[in-house]
Amino acid sequence: MIEKLEDLWWGKDFNSYLYHLRANEFKIRRGYQLLNFLQTIEVPEGENIDKELVKKLWMIPLFIELCKKKMDTKLNHKDYANFIKLDTDIRHEIQRILGMP
Repeated sequence: MIEKLEDLWWGKDFNSYLYHLRANEFKIRRGYQLLNFLQTIEVPEGENIDKELVKKLWMIPLFIELCKKKMDTKLNHKDYANFIKLDTDIRHEIQRILGMP
C-alpha cells in the first residue's frame, strides 16, 4: 500500500495527479485515480496505522493547499471548481482513514 501511495505521490511514470500538480497542471482523471485508491484503504477498528502511511497521507492535503493559489490563477472557473471539489473529496477520504485529530 505504501509503495502504491509512493507511486501516486511521485508518479513512477511521471503521470500521477500530485506529480502534475507540482508542474502546475490539473489532471482531473489522475486526481480521481488518487481518490479511488484512497477509497480502497481500510483500517480495522482499534488497529494502529503504519507510521509511513500516516506521513504520506498527511502530506497530501497540505501539498494540495499549497497548490491552490497557483491553480486559482491558472484554471478557468469550471476547472477550479472541479479542483476544489476533488480536494474536498480527497480530504474527506484522508479523514476517514486517519480519523479526526
